[in-house]
Amino acid sequence: MAFQILDDLLDYDLNQVDAIGKDAGRDFQERCVTLPLIVLLERATPSEKEEIKNIFKSPKHEEEHLEYIQKLIRRYNVERTILGYAIPYVNRALSSLESLPTCQEKRVSPRIYLIYFKQKVLIYLL
Repeated sequence: MAFQILDDLLDYDLNQVDAIGKDAGRDFQERCVTLPLIVLLERATPSEKEEIKNIFKSPKHEEEHLEYIQKLIRRYNVERTILGYAIPYVNRALSSLESLPTCQEKRVSPRIYLIYFKQKVLIYLL
């Protein structure tokens, strides 16, 4: 779940996309309503909500449409809210790993990955 939350957010973050090899705006181009858009719609003004709805109804999404939504995501601190949602999932996964019997895979792969992921999310929040 934490990975999906971050993946959805990165779709609207051009600064981070190159680092992970993800195409910017793919969810946007496919008209996927993901968590960043949901949070944005909760915070946007009525006129901004209307503009977002019109963008999603338009037959083709232009670069300036994506830039408009990115600007609103930054304005309303959507990133911080969404990343705050990811941390509890990472913590829950780490706790679940602790209850498993010790094995090579447990000591190395999942735990280190989750700790690394949590650090990346916390750094992003700063």
